[in-house]
Amino acid sequence: MKGILVIVALFLAPSLLKAQGGSGLEPYPYGGQGNNLNYLSFTETTIRAYIDADVSNGVVSTFGSTFNFGTVNWENGRSGTSPYHIIQNTADYPDGYKAGICDYAHSNGAECWIYDCIGSGSCPSVSSTGYESVDCGDFASWGVDRVYIDGPNATQANFDALMSACRAASSTMLMTVSTDASGGLGSYGPSGWCPTYGGTEVYTPGPDYSADYTFSSLATLMDAVTGVTTTGCWTQPGGLMLDDPSISGAGGHLSLTEAQTAVAWQAIIASPIGFAIDPTNGTNSSRIAFLTNAEVIQGCDLDALGVQGSRISGGACVGGNTNVWAKPVSGGSYCVAFFNCSGSTANISATWSSLPGSPLSSYTGRDIINHTNLGTLTSGYTASSVPSHGVTMLKLSPSSSPSGPASARGGSAVSGGNAVSE
Repeated sequence: MKGILVIVALFLAPSLLKAQGGSGLEPYPYGGQGNNLNYLSFTETTIRAYIDADVSNGVVSTFGSTFNFGTVNWENGRSGTSPYHIIQNTADYPDGYKAGICDYAHSNGAECWIYDCIGSGSCPSVSSTGYESVDCGDFASWGVDRVYIDGPNATQANFDALMSACRAASSTMLMTVSTDASGGLGSYGPSGWCPTYGGTEVYTPGPDYSADYTFSSLATLMDAVTGVTTTGCWTQPGGLMLDDPSISGAGGHLSLTEAQTAVAWQAIIASPIGFAIDPTNGTNSSRIAFLTNAEVIQGCDLDALGVQGSRISGGACVGGNTNVWAKPVSGGSYCVAFFNCSGSTANISATWSSLPGSPLSSYTGRDIINHTNLGTLTSGYTASSVPSHGVTMLKLSPSSSPSGPASARGGSAVSGGNAVSE
């Protein structure tokens, strides 16, 4: 993983997984709220404030009831006596991980995850390599629903050892695996481990929750991550830094327009949307609105088909081009996103004949960022005056289908996330 990942996360799917008897596969991608670069000052009080804020602001109801919270700075070394349990950081988490984080999350209708490190590389946690059964047993006893596994320089054997131990400790505990391009996994992607252990791969050919996450970083990811999701085993292209750039030390560099584009792109590729943003800071209110747009989050990213979108026209984002992406969703519908990676306002066109599958010649269109109906759109559409680094996003439905928000798996339809210009 590039940079330091510290997540206060909302994860979708464990409750559905448990209903299936611990099959190990996630039926939907999840979303995750990460700590910004001020994570070392995070405490039990901070995490609980995030939980309270995300319940209040509608993020939880938009993403669903399996909203997971956790952090990195939870440990304080390892015991010197067998079986060598990890010592918890009770200075910052006085109630311990179970009562302080997991129980509080569960009492708010949410779930709980924990960050863990393996291998010999440097990361902000004691390595579980050699202590897999002990650590996974502790995680399960604390009520952890997901383990985020980071492995700088870790090998496939390191990942296998921890994932098999955690699966043995809990049949429903999910894994999120960070497979940095510089790590030792090579081609060991989701299709290699997910059917056995269940979870999500974080593929990071660019920054992941790091201070250098700019629009240039996003452009690199947009060009690199296509066609990598295996149904039930999701690929997350790094964590987004969505905090307003004016917030000191948080690490945000994306403008309001660029932040909206980042969320829309991860939705169109059925990605787990991992994001770092302080929900208690009012400066971020317009950005939080993107994350409560049910038409984008529920209707596209979390759609029950679980199909990853792809680029259907246009050139590479790194080259400053415009392009169009499309994602088949339930009911014969599509989500279509018009991205402007250039340095100036642009008109961007798409034809329905370029849609994947067996497209129709006309659809009922709806702008799902501005929440406006567009009527019948025949043959195609031109998104006019898309701002530099901005996006226009449509939902196309067969003309006999109703327009408007649709929920993939329950959850309230929370409106918000209007288009922005700067």
